[in-house]
Formats: sequence, structure tokens, C-alpha cells
Amino acid sequence: MERLSFLDLSGTALKELPSSIDNLIGLDYLRLNNCENLVCLPDNLYKLKSLERFDLKGCSRLEIFPEILETMEMLRELDLSGTALKELPSSIDNLIGLRSLTLNNFEKLFTAIGGRPVKQKHLHGLSSLKKLDLTESNLEDLPTTIK
Repeated sequence: MERLSFLDLSGTALKELPSSIDNLIGLDYLRLNNCENLVCLPDNLYKLKSLERFDLKGCSRLEIFPEILETMEMLRELDLSGTALKELPSSIDNLIGLRSLTLNNFEKLFTAIGGRPVKQKHLHGLSSLKKLDLTESNLEDLPTTIK
């Protein structure tokens, strides 16, 4: 399945992605929208070097995003809207190509990046970031949208 470029598992009863997901070396778009039972992502997601877009919108039981142990140059868009994330991994700055980060509609208070309070300066490692959308997220320190 080296040539598979788009995988849409939206709305499935999936509880976790298998660690073998890293075998999909040509995958550039992974959509898991509204996988309401999804609670876990594999630690090896960073091995998806071709991944350009990753949508997890509405995965309301997902509380932890794994550490990104190596740089991911190709990932351009990450949508974590409506998840139960309480923090982003401290290695978020390894997403060096990230242009759009969407964190809309967080039900739980999103207060930290790697255990540190959210401030604009904590996103400074994301030098390619052009859009940070925090619409309807309960934050006081950041503007709603940075374009």
C-alpha cells in the first residue's frame, strides 16, 4: 500500500490507529474526523514523512497527541478541533512545515504546551505557521485567529 495517498476513516468506531500505519509511506492525507471512540494515536506518527494534512476534528475522546520525535517537514495542516486534548506535546516545534493549526471548539480548557502555559512565544518554533485558529476555545492569552 505504498501508493495510498489518501485515507479517510472518518466516523468509524476506531479506538486507536495501529502502529503499522507508518507502513503507508506515500500517505499525504489522513482524515479521522468524528471518530468519537478514538482515544490513542501511535507514537510513530512522525514516520509518515509524506503526510501533508491530518484531520482529527471531532475526535472527542482523544486526550493525548503523541510526541513528534523527528522533524516532519511535509505536514502543512493539522486540525485538532473538538478533541479532548489538554495540551500539545512539547515537541510540537518538530512540525517545521506546519502552516495551519486549528484548535476550534475545545470542550476542555486547553492550557498548556508540553506542560507550560500557552503563550504566543511557545509557538515560536513553528516558523512556517501562517494560521492559528482558536475559535471558541477558552483561551485568554492568544488572539482568536492569527493569519
